[in-house]
Amino acid sequence: MKYTVEAFSISSAPSSSDCTCMVFANSSYRGFVVGTCRVSDKEWSKCEFAGNFDAGMDVAYLKGAFYFVEREGRLANFNVAQRQWNVLINILKFDHGPSRDVASTTHMVESEGEVLLIRQYNEIGEVASFVSRLAFGKKAWVKVKCLGNRALFLGRGTSLSLSLTAKDEEITDKIFTTNFQGVLTVLEIDIHKQRPLQKSPSPFSIYII
Repeated sequence: MKYTVEAFSISSAPSSSDCTCMVFANSSYRGFVVGTCRVSDKEWSKCEFAGNFDAGMDVAYLKGAFYFVEREGRLANFNVAQRQWNVLINILKFDHGPSRDVASTTHMVESEGEVLLIRQYNEIGEVASFVSRLAFGKKAWVKVKCLGNRALFLGRGTSLSLSLTAKDEEITDKIFTTNFQGVLTVLEIDIHKQRPLQKSPSPFSIYII
């Protein structure tokens, strides 16, 4: 049976002795497989599950579990020790942001012990990002009004959060992403506009911050 790999992630730095690698693979006929492998392992450990899940977005790791999110916001995790798949949020409900449920892109990161969901909406001439955090007890997404000393960098499958210091105040509490032209832009939470990092950026340019 053929599977299509949709996601890959690691729990920590590859040089760490407890680093765990994870691969998510999907099949339209037999559900999906989650495979894990530690640095000291000689082969992959695989778990098969029935059903469908589109894990092609970002993956976050927190406290022994890998978290997966679909574009519509459906959330699940895989507990490595228990070898268990858990659907945490099945029906998408937000008390903030646009009324429509499906975002243009959806990103997820682990940030200072929290799982953050970033919904990005691309309209003609403007981009808006809305940030939510996972409330574990309620199993719901709760609005984040401020990132504080953090900055989020969004990319397909490669999103990350950085904790910064006072000297980095120019980029704290901001979201860095790309528009449809591949130009890196900076956003603020709930602000419906984008600001390129230079006045006349050329398409598909790469900028170093």
